[in-house]
Amino acid sequence: MRINVHLNRPARKQINFWNHIHFHPTDAIEDRWGQRILDRIERDHAAKMIRMHTMFEDMVTRGADGVLKYDFSDTDARIDYLTAHGFELLLCFDFMPVCMASDPLTSFSGVRYKNKRFNRSAPKDYAEWEEVCRVYTRHLIDRYGEERVSKWYFHCWNEPDGGFWINVKNNDTMDADGDMDKIEEYFKLYDYFEKGITAVTRRVKLGGPSCAGSDRFMRLFLDHALNGTSAATGKRLKFDFIGVHCYSQGIYSALPNKTYVSPDNIMQRLHTVHEMLTKAGAPDLEIFFDEWGMAGGGFIGIDRDPRMLFRETEFFPAFYARLIDKIIKAPELNLQHMMICLSGQHECKKDFDGYRTFFTLNGFAKPIYNGYALAAKLGDKYLDNDAPDDPLMGLIPTMDESGRVAVMAYRHYDEFYKTCGNDNLTLRFDGLKGRYTLRHWRIDAQSCNAYKKWLELGSPVMPDFSQREIIDEAAALKEYVPDETIEADGSYALTVTMTQNAVSLIELIPVK
Repeated sequence: MRINVHLNRPARKQINFWNHIHFHPTDAIEDRWGQRILDRIERDHAAKMIRMHTMFEDMVTRGADGVLKYDFSDTDARIDYLTAHGFELLLCFDFMPVCMASDPLTSFSGVRYKNKRFNRSAPKDYAEWEEVCRVYTRHLIDRYGEERVSKWYFHCWNEPDGGFWINVKNNDTMDADGDMDKIEEYFKLYDYFEKGITAVTRRVKLGGPSCAGSDRFMRLFLDHALNGTSAATGKRLKFDFIGVHCYSQGIYSALPNKTYVSPDNIMQRLHTVHEMLTKAGAPDLEIFFDEWGMAGGGFIGIDRDPRMLFRETEFFPAFYARLIDKIIKAPELNLQHMMICLSGQHECKKDFDGYRTFFTLNGFAKPIYNGYALAAKLGDKYLDNDAPDDPLMGLIPTMDESGRVAVMAYRHYDEFYKTCGNDNLTLRFDGLKGRYTLRHWRIDAQSCNAYKKWLELGSPVMPDFSQREIIDEAAALKEYVPDETIEADGSYALTVTMTQNAVSLIELIPVK
């Protein structure tokens, strides 16, 4: 394949929607193992924004006088750590403090991290829910400043179409025409959430519903949020973005690819959400994938589902690169952020066990983590190019303000257990002049791949010191070939061999 990249033609602005994460469990932010992950992510610029649960159950109690009492020490420690590392935040306002819950005893999940439980019931008094949202927002602005907080996003609850919100006749998915109590209670939850926050500031972006999969729930909520009247104020609502969860093998309608996972399945979901917005009269509303991944099942590993192996291999970063490319080529869909969900981190019992994580039990970086670190090197200008619509290979050509060119090339085949062979890719850069350092990074079956090295060592359950060093070395994101200095007088071409599920990042860095 031959692709021309035109530096002598106008480039368009391209926001980085792809380097964001949902970090879970939230209360691992104050733990050393969680901080080691966040430190590495900051070092490699692998994430810009982090989603976390507010965990109101940690901060709200009721005094003997019946008045709500607040202890912000846990949430302050978490947010202090994230902001000190330069992350922007998406805050999910949940869960219901037991002292406020209409169902304080029975609406509990199973045991969570640190033996905690959360309550999923509606509040006894929505005025108290409004108070919690207002008091918490005021605390955030007093502590971090309105200028900083105004760059954050707040959204109301997590997956209210599923088991994280009140159950009504066990009709959690809400796909059929069933009881409306579940949805209407969520409308009220959002209305009082919105009233509490806007009483303090209107500068923060507000949204919801962060649905797990129900189209019906989203359609009804969109109508309420865009056209309805707030039960709390009697006025129109502030509603700035729609939050959606999207997994490639999700429970959605009309998935185009039946091989379990595919970037096309996520694109279908994105198109479906945009069509909903268009029909609701808001085609330009921001879409926010506040959870995404190749597969759901955050607490399911290879032991329960062998297919989760693809989370450990070079298949995942190639999938990720192809997904970025497809979304860039559909700017009209207005996806502004997508956050990979890193859950199950505390469930790991051994290395490479198929959980939804960046790092293994012993801290080995997975290929998908290296994919995120590579994608962070892309620039904020998308370069004109003539890349064909190829079923296997693609290109993301970018440049930044310094004139550094960063091009991500990938070769990805949807079917995990089949092979597609290698192919040569010739890149020609038109309009390139001057001296540049040529740098080439690569993730594939042989490069920057801890999983492959672990297999070669016999899949040790408890790697010894020497094995750990070898696997760490294999996991490290490093250059594919030594740097080279090139001279360009109007154009430059190079050819690279793309293996199956390979991702290459080619940088042309101006030599001053």
